[in-house]
Amino acid sequence: MKKRRGISTTGVIIAVVITVATAAAVVVILRFDPTGKGGSGLGEQFVYDSEQYRKTDPNLIHYKELKPIETGLKVARGIAVGPDDAVYVAGDRKIVAFDRDGKSIAEIALGDPPQCLAVEADGTIYTGMIDHVEVYSKGGRRIAKWPSVGDDAIITSIALSDSDVFVADSGNSVVLHYDKAGRLVNRIGQVDKERGIPGLLVRKPCIDVAVENGKVLWVTNPGRWRVESYSFDGAPKRHWGRQSQEIEGFCGCCNPTCIAVLPRLRQAQSSHGWLITGEKGLPRVKICDETGCLRSVVAGPEAFAKGTVGLDLTVDSRGRVLVLDPVAKAVRVFVKKDD
Repeated sequence: MKKRRGISTTGVIIAVVITVATAAAVVVILRFDPTGKGGSGLGEQFVYDSEQYRKTDPNLIHYKELKPIETGLKVARGIAVGPDDAVYVAGDRKIVAFDRDGKSIAEIALGDPPQCLAVEADGTIYTGMIDHVEVYSKGGRRIAKWPSVGDDAIITSIALSDSDVFVADSGNSVVLHYDKAGRLVNRIGQVDKERGIPGLLVRKPCIDVAVENGKVLWVTNPGRWRVESYSFDGAPKRHWGRQSQEIEGFCGCCNPTCIAVLPRLRQAQSSHGWLITGEKGLPRVKICDETGCLRSVVAGPEAFAKGTVGLDLTVDSRGRVLVLDPVAKAVRVFVKKDD
C-alpha cells in the first residue's frame, strides 16, 4: 500500500490565500458596473439622498433666465467675456464667439482641445490647453505658445489683469502667476506655514481663478469648501466658505468649482467684491458678499440636469450672469428680475 503524502502547513496557507483572492476577484468583477444601473452596492443606511436639496426657496432666487446661446459644440468647457460683451466659448478643438445677443461672430480652429480661456479688452485670447497656454489675436492668429507646465498639469482656468496672467493648474494644486510675455513670476496657493497658507486641496480638476479690480486674485479651494483671495505676490488676504448641503454652504466633496467677480454696479457699496459661485453634484449658482453671506441664488439645482458637473461661469459689463452648461452645451443667460 502506498503511503499518503503529508500536506504541509505552508501549502494549506497558500491554497487558502489563492481561494480568498479568487473569490474577491469574482466579487469585483460582478460588482463592476460601468452603466451605474446597479447602484452603489452599499446598504440603505449609506445611500446619500440629495433630493430634499434640489428645490430652492423661490424667495432666494432674484434672477430670471433669458434665451440661451446654443454653442454648437459637442464638448463645452470654458467661457469668457470679451470686448463689447462678446461671449467666447472653448470646446471641441476650437473657440467660438457670439455677440451679446447670441449671434455667431467668430470661430477659431485649434490644434488641441482647449480647457479654458480668458479675453483681453483688446480681444487678445489666452487659451489653456491641458499643460500649456496659447495666445491668439482677435482675428484668430496664434501669437504665442508657452512652454508646458509639466506632465502632471491640468490647466482649468485663466484670469487676467493689466500686466498679469494667472493660470490655475489643478494637476499640481497651484496657481501660476505669469507676466504677459509668459515668464513665470511666482506660484500662489502652495502650502506655506509661515504665511498661514494650508494649500489648495483638489480632489477633482476644478480650481478656478478670478481677478477683482485688477489687484486681488480670488481662487477656489474646493477640497476645503471655500474661496480664498491673495495679493499678486502670493500673500493671503481673506477667505470664506463652509461645507454644507444647505443653500448657504458648498456641497459634496469639493466645491465651489467656478467663480466670477460681480461688477460693482450689481452690489452694495463695499470695499471688497461679491462673488458668483458655481457648484457641481448639486449644481447651483449663487451670489455671496465679501463675508460669504448668501445674497441671492441665480439658479438652483432644479434649473440643471441632475448630477451636472463642469459648469463654468462669467459675468458681463451689464451684470448678466452667463453660465456654461456642459449638458445643454449652451450658455445660459440670467438677469436680475427687476431689470
